[in-house]
Amino acid sequence: METSQACIFFLSAGKKRVLWEITNKCNARCKHCCSNSTEEGLPNELSSQRITKLLEELRNFGFNQIYFTGGEPLLKHNFINTLTHTRQLFDDVVLSTNGGVIDENIADKIATIGLDYVSVSIDSFSSEKHDIFRGGTCGLHNRACNAVKLLSSRGVRVIVACTITNENSEELENMLQLAKTLNANALLTQFFLPVGRAVDYKEFFISGDKRKTLEEKIYYLKQKCESETNPIKIKYKRFLNKGTPLEKCLGGDRFLYITAEGKVGPCPWICKIEPKYMSSNTLHEHSFESLFNSIEIQHFKDLLNKREQLHNYGACEIKDCKHGCPAIAKIYKGNFMEFDLFCDINIKD
Repeated sequence: METSQACIFFLSAGKKRVLWEITNKCNARCKHCCSNSTEEGLPNELSSQRITKLLEELRNFGFNQIYFTGGEPLLKHNFINTLTHTRQLFDDVVLSTNGGVIDENIADKIATIGLDYVSVSIDSFSSEKHDIFRGGTCGLHNRACNAVKLLSSRGVRVIVACTITNENSEELENMLQLAKTLNANALLTQFFLPVGRAVDYKEFFISGDKRKTLEEKIYYLKQKCESETNPIKIKYKRFLNKGTPLEKCLGGDRFLYITAEGKVGPCPWICKIEPKYMSSNTLHEHSFESLFNSIEIQHFKDLLNKREQLHNYGACEIKDCKHGCPAIAKIYKGNFMEFDLFCDINIKD
């Protein structure tokens, strides 16, 4: 049966993905930073040597996708070598970057490695607004735009990732045009969520009817782009197939999150909201398998099972609905056990 992809991190059938905050070190101070990154990073981050061994453990455990984020991954010591080794082991390898340190030399190396795609964050058509949102990092917008051009000119598939806020919500058409001008392959839109550093900037948060209106606009732009001769893709990870059941959260099973210091959890949003679902031990001294089977992740799976059982007693009228994303439920409704926002569309009056 067809399901609606409610997960913020879309995962294709047969894939098992790790989202890895490879470092907490960053050259920006973004207002929406999930990881609260700093200029220095964390003192107990995993070494490159330990990461190499863990990558092999992950592959042997059946994971076939790695999504590197940060902080700024390219500031991690020896990271290009890590990327090269990862590419040799995994089906899909993705890099998420703010673009600030990508020059011709780094672009050449990334192109040689052959990543599936690189996600470059650009949050406004206006360089001033982007740089302010990114913590007043002067010139970051220009460097990010240049990074997209450098990578795309070398045949690298590039996605421009834009976080939608109350400040830039009227810029969707401009952002789409910017992505086209930079020769990006796609524009990825994602909503600002008050998690991590973002809890101090809740004025950027979009909820209620405004969010629904923007989702409809994104879908309209997606259809419009697909009808063009040389289309650029517009991506949004939570398009709803109305009347279809929502998927079950895959966190702690086919999707995992690893922090820079080596803790393991089901999902970055879940763990930032509720740290008790993150392993207390780290990958410094423990195997990946032991943390994958940790009591903290088991408690999260218990939460998911209880949440799924709500269908038997709740108002959702869609058969086999698994109620979608618990993080979205917690952020928008205050409780992991609540229904996903998408469920509201399918609930009886």
